Amino acid sequence: MKVEWINPFLAARGSIFDHLKVKWQRGMPFLVQAPLPLNGITSDIDITGDVQGKFLLSCPMDSALMLANQFGSTFGMPPSIAFEDMQRSAFSEIANLIGGKTAASFSRANLQVNISPPSLMEGEHLLSTIVPSQMLKIPFTIEDKETNLYVALN
Repeated sequence: MKVEWINPFLAARGSIFDHLKVKWQRGMPFLVQAPLPLNGITSDIDITGDVQGKFLLSCPMDSALMLANQFGSTFGMPPSIAFEDMQRSAFSEIANLIGGKTAASFSRANLQVNISPPSLMEGEHLLSTIVPSQMLKIPFTIEDKETNLYVALN
């Protein structure tokens, strides 16, 4: 995995979260092996084209709800106290925006990529085996809760 392929994900995540006025702090990326332990809600997006792989945005449920509420507020939606269908859709769209901004960065570097629609996994103490054997885990915190972006590309 080339570092120049990771930087667009980092920039896209920062841009989207800054736009949503989310206070976040980055951690140090490191490699992890499958299966991935996931808690809360995870959006999974496949990448095809000149660069192939996948990325996941994974949050504890309360952080995902906060992100969804922040996203919804940009469209005048009132905040929700429960993670329901509209919040699932908003969380998926946040991951989709990260993927879209990343794809645009790749395009500016003359790499053509496509992203799949996000699929969601929800639950506590999940082990995902539908990921590549090795992924880069890019941790960050939202309101002192660990949130992760996982990336695997080739």
